[in-house]
Amino acid sequence: MCKTALASLVLYCLLFSVIDPAQAGVVGKVSCDGRSIGFAIDITGPIEDATFDEVREVFTKYHQQQNEIANGGICPEKALKGKPLDFSAYGHRFSIDSTGGSVIAAMKIGRLLRQERESVMVEGVCFSACVFVLAGAVDRAVFAPGKVGIHRPYLVSYTSDARHEIESALRLMRDYLREMDVSPQLADDMIAVEPEDNRVLTASQLASYGLLGVDRAEKQQRAIDQEVRDLEEAKALGLDRREYNRRKSRAKLLCSGPEASPDCRKMILQTGQP
Repeated sequence: MCKTALASLVLYCLLFSVIDPAQAGVVGKVSCDGRSIGFAIDITGPIEDATFDEVREVFTKYHQQQNEIANGGICPEKALKGKPLDFSAYGHRFSIDSTGGSVIAAMKIGRLLRQERESVMVEGVCFSACVFVLAGAVDRAVFAPGKVGIHRPYLVSYTSDARHEIESALRLMRDYLREMDVSPQLADDMIAVEPEDNRVLTASQLASYGLLGVDRAEKQQRAIDQEVRDLEEAKALGLDRREYNRRKSRAKLLCSGPEASPDCRKMILQTGQP
């Protein structure tokens, strides 16, 4: 049963075709080794409201674990003596393999990814509504034989105000893509593809829409984050910025090879010599 408010009605009723018979599923794992915390999230199958709820739950557990460690706690399992290191704790993984589903759920997941500044990998398919999840990520990667495809959204049943509902939905789609700094041309190109068809995008088309690589706003934020880290490190070393930059450049040159000592960078930053 669809909600009565127009915006909700359109987005809850508006679905992309889902041809994958597999049930919607999210496999999520938060890992901790006592010093580092990471997570892995894999979405497979149709995107539904429950999919968003499960993804949000993994992020909630991740932040809870972060807070526990920050307040002096330990990992519930992996920090115990005798347990091997959990290498999945070192980093984040978010992948999706979906032929589509609910647009509103996909947009909610996309906004959650943007809030978390997370990346998405596509190694299978990302069709239809899945594209809105991809748009929300701050870094998007499509690995062969992965494919991204688009087509026009449709209402699952006829209503007396169908034309107005579809037009409103398309406006919401464009607004979302602008919010994510993705070309609104993507919405126009979706509309041009019949719902029973699926247009697979090339790498150059993905790049032109802004669906490959790091989002522009994220690039700026990463540069700011790096600048803050550099300033803090220079201050801790008692170096002015010019000398810090000189030593950092020297460390990049001398400490990048396979034979470089693990302490090479640290030594050069501290003393100026390898």
